[in-house]
Amino acid sequence: MDNVKYKCVTNGFTKAGCLVDNPDSEKKETVYNGEILNCEGDYIVKNGVLLCHKDSIIGKYHFRKVN
Repeated sequence: MDNVKYKCVTNGFTKAGCLVDNPDSEKKETVYNGEILNCEGDYIVKNGVLLCHKDSIIGKYHFRKVN
């Protein structure tokens, strides 16, 4: 499977999300303009925190797929 990446195309944002390896825990992450993040399954992830679904309103607004 390809390692899909997404680039933040807005001024960035801060969001709380659950941890990939511990869904019962939550952590805040800040995403900056131009930052490129990995997609694990259908979710855009930063530092082990699930930020959003790639097809959600947040995903479509803040991110563009990187070729």
